[in-house]
Amino acid sequence: MPTLSNASQMLVLSFPGRPGQWAMMVANPALEAIPLVRDDQGRWQVSLRPFTDVGLKSGTLDIGPAAAVNGATATVGRGQATVTMSVLPFDSYTAPGAATAELKLAREQGGLVWGVSYALHPENLTDEAMGAAMKSGRLIARWVALGSG
Repeated sequence: MPTLSNASQMLVLSFPGRPGQWAMMVANPALEAIPLVRDDQGRWQVSLRPFTDVGLKSGTLDIGPAAAVNGATATVGRGQATVTMSVLPFDSYTAPGAATAELKLAREQGGLVWGVSYALHPENLTDEAMGAAMKSGRLIARWVALGSG
């Protein structure tokens, strides 16, 4: 049975139009494969479903408890953060090696921004690559509240 590896990374970011800094976890759910679908014009496009189906999106970033993804829970522990989705086939993503400052910020804010992209390798993030991926729609994101999981 083929398996796919994923990678996640925690970081602290500032977002345009949002005061302060925010804890963010970026995940690439499949480093070896990219899901493709045909668009209405018959062109092949990268599919971010089922992540978009549960509310992750590009463009305007919803942050805070009122914008939390339904069916998602974030947990922070010793040196790592995990986002668990109850509705996806690959339901758990962990960012090992998270810094104390990132985890503390997520605890203080009661959650984190979770970004998903097939275009980025989370272990090699740069500000330029993140900004370009967010603007182009190749990185989708939404708030995930901390839970007791």
